[in-house]
Parts: sequence; C-alpha cells; structure tokens
Amino acid sequence: MRPVLSAIVLAGGSSRRMGGDKRSIEVDGRPMLTGALRLAAQVSEDVVVSCRAEGPPDSRLFDGVPVRLVFDDRDGGPLAGLEASLDAVANDLAVVLAVDMPAVTEPMVWRLAEAAVDRPEASASLFADESGLVPFPAVLRRQARVVISAQLDRACLRVADALLKLNPVTVPETTGTLLAGPMAFLNVNGPQDLASVAHASPAGRGTTEPRADEERTMDLEQCLAVACGSSGPIATKAVAPTAEETAALLDFTRAVAHAGERKDAPLAAYAMGMAMADLTPSERADVLRRSAAAVDEAAAVDEAGTSSR
Repeated sequence: MRPVLSAIVLAGGSSRRMGGDKRSIEVDGRPMLTGALRLAAQVSEDVVVSCRAEGPPDSRLFDGVPVRLVFDDRDGGPLAGLEASLDAVANDLAVVLAVDMPAVTEPMVWRLAEAAVDRPEASASLFADESGLVPFPAVLRRQARVVISAQLDRACLRVADALLKLNPVTVPETTGTLLAGPMAFLNVNGPQDLASVAHASPAGRGTTEPRADEERTMDLEQCLAVACGSSGPIATKAVAPTAEETAALLDFTRAVAHAGERKDAPLAAYAMGMAMADLTPSERADVLRRSAAAVDEAAAVDEAGTSSR
C-alpha cells in the first residue's frame, strides 16, 4: 500500500531570468504551475502552494485542483517556503515539487515515498548522484521543519545544507532519469532551459508496426511465450513480463530494430532490463515507452538529416 502524502508546490520564485512569471510559462501546452499541480493532485488530496503574500499565483492556473495557499512567514527563499508549508500540511510525509521542474513524474514521487517509508528514521528522501544531493523533488517528514527553522534562524539559506542535516535516505539519480527521461531534473531557469525541455518532451506514442521487410514467422510475444513455457517454473517467474510490460517491450524493441539493425533489438532489450532491475513492472513499462519514443525521435531526426544531404 502506498503511503498517504501531502504535496507542497514551491511557487514563490521571482522569475527574473525568464522575463515574466515563471508559473504561467507553458511547457507542453500548459503552464508550469498547472503541470505541477496536476502531478500533486495525482499523489495527494492535500495540496499546498507555497508563495509570497505579495505575489500569489493567478488562481486560473490551478486548473480545478483544490489547493491551499501558504505564505512565507519570513524571507529565506525556498527554506522559508518549506518552513511555512510543513507547518500547514495534513500528513506526516509531504512530497515537495518545484514549479520550475516540469519533467518530474509520478513514478519518481512514489519511489522517493517508498524510500522514506523504508527508512522512518530519515527526515528526508532525496535523489542523489556522485556530486551530492538533488534538492527537488523531495519527500520530507513534518519534523524536518525543526531543522529548517533552525537554519533560517542562523541565516543559513542554502537548501542543500539544510537537507544534509535531515539524515536523508537517498535514491540514485539514475533511477529518476530512468523513470522520467534525460530531462527529469532540469530546472527551467532561462529561455534556453525552456527550449531544452520542450525539445526532449515526447509528443505521445502509439504502437509501432513492423515494416513490410521485417515480417517474422514468430513475433516477440510468441517468442516470450515459448521461452517462458519451456524453461520451467523458475525461469517463467524470472522473465515473464506483465501484459503492460510486454506491450511496452514490443514497442521498444521494434523502435530499436527500425532505427538501427534487427540484431541490435535483443541486446538493447537485455541492457534495458538489467538497468531497470530495481523498478516495478509499471515503472519498467513507463521507462520502455519513453525510451521507444526517444529512439523514434532520434531516428526521425537522423532520417531527415540524411535525406537533406
């Protein structure tokens, strides 16, 4: 059973580098605050928007999501927002979303939440890489407010310093990238970032049918059925994917076969399987769909470049 979460959306930035209110800037056809709130509503019924009293967001950006506005009690940037919001949330665990990170996904949130549940002594659950902690998204316990308030009292405003004091449990950043794609942790701080996330965002994807010259006597579904059925119960338990995974795996392997050579598809599928060993079946299916879309997009760009020469 998934833990009960509150959701905090940090939406108080001044957006000077964007030349306007960052919260209303559109990514994939919707304002960034709207996107953050939709994600928040998917994981929580208790949604808080952190902002400054002198600059509340346009309520039209809420897109019907029931929210509570929580104003900073003092100056202090994101830490002041966290201090006020953690005092207002209804649940012990709260996911913290930054309004300017539009590529964060629901599976990333649940992975952090699961890590928090597994380590109840930790006041924070965060992604991290070899260079340190990734501040957001994060899952914090309400008790983290005590440490954050102490940091503010000392005028120590660096978010990373405060998070280090929370005895955080960490999830590899590569897991987040697998769950949401290469732009998972991108902060949209300027026009160039906006262009990057817009270019990387897949427009959606259907089933990729094999070309006429790639017809087989057996398709991948049949091969999997034969392999699982003939290898005994241990092998069946180990390798048989769910229906959702099978569809996504078909999509991915066909995309690889179309973009490169047929012989590359099995190795690509194997490599992806190894990389996703710690993910749940639904997470693996989501990663495969995103990866297939990325391969298709890259192939289309390459094909366009080749035809123009």
